[in-house]
Amino acid sequence: MSVKAEPPTLDWSLATDSISFNLLTNLMEGLTQYNANLEPIPAVAKRWEFSEEGKVITFYLRDDVFWSDGKPVTAGDF
Repeated sequence: MSVKAEPPTLDWSLATDSISFNLLTNLMEGLTQYNANLEPIPAVAKRWEFSEEGKVITFYLRDDVFWSDGKPVTAGDF
């Protein structure tokens, strides 16, 4: 992967530029990802549910996802 400049940030909540975004999408796994038909499929989330009003999405995390130090990934990480 060719990186033409230093990324301004590797913080998902601050990234607005293409360099940071390209690096983050290659380094991090999200709650979902897209299949070949561009439909969302589980990634870190094993499933999700929409509230009756459609305003809240509840994600259920997989139990087998850990950080490199062995600590489990939790909802607070998102």
